[in-house]
Amino acid sequence: IAAQAKGLAGKADLDRAAAAGHSFGAMITMVHTGILMKDPETGDPRDFSDSRFDAAVAMSGVSQMKQMAENAFDNATGPIFASGGTLDTGNVGDGNIYPWEWRMGGYRLAPPGDKYEVVLDQGDHYLGGMICRDNRGGTRDVEGTSIINGLSTAFLDAYLKDDADAKAFLRSADVNTLTRGRAAYQWK
Repeated sequence: IAAQAKGLAGKADLDRAAAAGHSFGAMITMVHTGILMKDPETGDPRDFSDSRFDAAVAMSGVSQMKQMAENAFDNATGPIFASGGTLDTGNVGDGNIYPWEWRMGGYRLAPPGDKYEVVLDQGDHYLGGMICRDNRGGTRDVEGTSIINGLSTAFLDAYLKDDADAKAFLRSADVNTLTRGRAAYQWK
């Protein structure tokens, strides 16, 4: 269908796709790219992964939750780009407020191999209203949004276009220096 849309014919590679999401959308992204959930009736692990996805972009994602199978992220073996910020706490309605590190489960809990993490110093959940909800207050985080956009684009180029230069950049860039200390970046 996308290839039939005006102006897109021949521009979309329908054989390569990434799942991407923010917050609970990032959790859904991870469900479709490998994390295991609990069957609500039996408690047994359930795999809802979708083989059409070649990579995952999880912005302000989640870590282990009660709805997930034990060690749910062990099955997330494909390429993952996870991002968040040091002001990006988690709240899933259970009364607990989780520190920003909880948002980085897509990187920190998944097994090594093609996993990338960027954490913005003073980055919040909505990047100052730049994504999802512009009514959340704070200063619009144009710089943080640009950092995440640039790195996630390199990630998508590396894993959807098989771009060797993009992959080399992801594995060699001194992101801390390039961002004047704004972003902490690592890969495994």
